[in-house]
Amino acid sequence: MSEFNRYFDSINAKAVKNYLIAFAGRNIYSIIKKISNIEESFLMVDNGAFSVWKSGKKEINIKSYIDECKKIKDGFNFKCLGFIALDKIPGSYGKKPSKSECELAVKYTKENYIYMRKELIDNVYPVFHQHDDFSYLDFYLDNTDFICISPANDVTNKGREIWLDKVFEKIDVKNSKVKTHGLAVTGKYLCEKYPFYSVDSISWSAPVVYGRVNVWKNFKIETLTKENCFESIMNAYYLNGIMKSSSREDCRVSMDKSLDTFLELENYITKLWEEKGIIWNE
Repeated sequence: MSEFNRYFDSINAKAVKNYLIAFAGRNIYSIIKKISNIEESFLMVDNGAFSVWKSGKKEINIKSYIDECKKIKDGFNFKCLGFIALDKIPGSYGKKPSKSECELAVKYTKENYIYMRKELIDNVYPVFHQHDDFSYLDFYLDNTDFICISPANDVTNKGREIWLDKVFEKIDVKNSKVKTHGLAVTGKYLCEKYPFYSVDSISWSAPVVYGRVNVWKNFKIETLTKENCFESIMNAYYLNGIMKSSSREDCRVSMDKSLDTFLELENYITKLWEEKGIIWNE
């Protein structure tokens, strides 16, 4: 059974209201058509540059990406639709980028944002990376109210926090109402500390990608793996599909639980920030 079928079984059953789908050279228009009632949702189209960069494959062609975005924009009637501008990630995966690589990447990212804004007119979101000079964040703040924030993978968690502290001090979300999207940021700690409007990662798809399930327990996410899946009858039930069976239904059960977990996290984080005075959908 294909991975996409496992995704769609659970996504359609849960009536998920927010989606991020990565391009990475794929025909994502055909993927979107398979999702039930998707036009009632908020769709963010990611360029997929990180996945391509990590794999070492040829960089994404910006014109192909724009063509796919236009196809989606013209082919559907979304309540809310956004496109992440094609960014360039400095250096190569597993190595700390040089200063010159960072400077080249951020210029490329800014130029792509400007070009895509011209081609698509609206709903294009720039990406600000951890190694970028903060003058670029100033430029984005002068030109849009929605910015994607990308912490680096080659620094410690503390290093990411120090940088994110500076980012959100400059953005001042509570007063500016600028929305931010955290790229590969679904960790509970960072979501509690920083007022992201939205976040993404592939963690929700763990039953398919990693063979494990995330569950929501005592206001935190716990990961169930093969080693601990039989600690309780309930844990064994959730993991039956990915540890013992290849049936479509068993896999859907595991995926459903993982989706439930992240919906619980979403509700928890939304309420937490509402209590702090940051309410997005007033």
